[in-house]
Amino acid sequence: MNHLRLKKRGQTVYIIIGILALTVIVFGLYIYSSRAKGRASEEETNVLEKSVIPSLSFYMKQSIDKASIDVIKEIGAHGGLLEPELYTWTGATKVAYTCHKDDPGSAKACKNVMITRQHIEQQLADNILKNLNGIIDLKSFRDQGIDIKEGERKVKVILGKTALVIELDYPLELSVENKVEKIDIFQSTIKLPLGILYDLSTYITNAEMQEKEFNITEWYQKHPDLFITLEREKMGADWVYQLVKDDYPFNFALQKTGLQEAENGCCYNRYDFSCFKNVQKEQCDEIQGQYDPNPLCYCPTEGRLSCVISLPDAGCTEPYAEVLKLSYYENAHASLPDQAGFRHSMCCNIVAFYLTQQPDIVGRECTGNGAVFARLSSAENGHVDDPGNTGPYFTEKACISAKRNRISCMAREGICLGEEEPIISFMQPVNSHAGYSYKYDTKICCKAEKIT
Repeated sequence: MNHLRLKKRGQTVYIIIGILALTVIVFGLYIYSSRAKGRASEEETNVLEKSVIPSLSFYMKQSIDKASIDVIKEIGAHGGLLEPELYTWTGATKVAYTCHKDDPGSAKACKNVMITRQHIEQQLADNILKNLNGIIDLKSFRDQGIDIKEGERKVKVILGKTALVIELDYPLELSVENKVEKIDIFQSTIKLPLGILYDLSTYITNAEMQEKEFNITEWYQKHPDLFITLEREKMGADWVYQLVKDDYPFNFALQKTGLQEAENGCCYNRYDFSCFKNVQKEQCDEIQGQYDPNPLCYCPTEGRLSCVISLPDAGCTEPYAEVLKLSYYENAHASLPDQAGFRHSMCCNIVAFYLTQQPDIVGRECTGNGAVFARLSSAENGHVDDPGNTGPYFTEKACISAKRNRISCMAREGICLGEEEPIISFMQPVNSHAGYSYKYDTKICCKAEKIT
């Protein structure tokens, strides 16, 4: 009996040991399997992050470049418009008029066509998107076992002076097994000087209407470091310009016979703070521009102050600096720049063509090279008054200064004199609401004098 009990007890021990061993083996296999799955999952993630996404980004950049470069060259050859409605011919190329007469024999100045930076950007974006739709093909990525879900494609173009940033907003969801990665923004920077040549074409067009003719020799003397070639040719009633930098040409034309009287005012583009001489008000309203209806208005030339009220919440972009905040473009209260609340900024700059040299730096100092251009009843949400008012109620000073120019400002009725530029206007001389520079008769006229 005892022997049988011992034998059964021994068998039980062996069974328990066997069960424990089996449990350990199963657990070990589970751990190994889990780790293997984890490693596989990590490998799938690594494949997406370290291989697929970089390859996809590189492919998209190549596609953007391929879709963009020819279009950018084409828009320069035509003068800022891919399909100009008003144009002349140079050889087989349509060249857009930047200034055109309805009647070529008219004694009045040509009307500014007003080709804006935002319109150039939009034309490029539309055509680049069209090209991309015919270029992008993700089959080679799908053939690698990657599941790809695509969203809507959108293109944005930012036109800088010597380069363009092309941004493709294209939501993609990439998945391998159970791992998912999302990517949406692809970008390429294309170094072509469309921006600086466009800016110069606008400047020349204004100068041709404000002066007897644009002085090419004088401009070369001021800007030897820009390495821009300017050529002007008289072709019948047309003046045709070609501007070239880094082998990139920009052509444009205008109709002009000497210095002729303008019929329309000036439009300041709030988008990039550019100015267009002899523009109809309806054109300016279409871009929410700042309009001076006086045909004798003058777009600021180099060395002069230029101040524009920004679009809502847009702020100021370099080289423009904020010197005041306003509640609106007109009939507005004012706040000092460091105050919150108002959505419109008064942005100022000293006009210059620059690439290798930095523009003058506009600041808000009241002394030294600076000047008071307005007095406020309070730092926030106040009325404005003549900068010369030293009374007890308008104690807050709004000032403008520059590093390499001395600024002086004073209130005038009607128009500014000499090299002065109106930077803001008041509804009345004292205790007033404010508006953009040409809105009201009381104007704050400021002058920048270069320090030698």
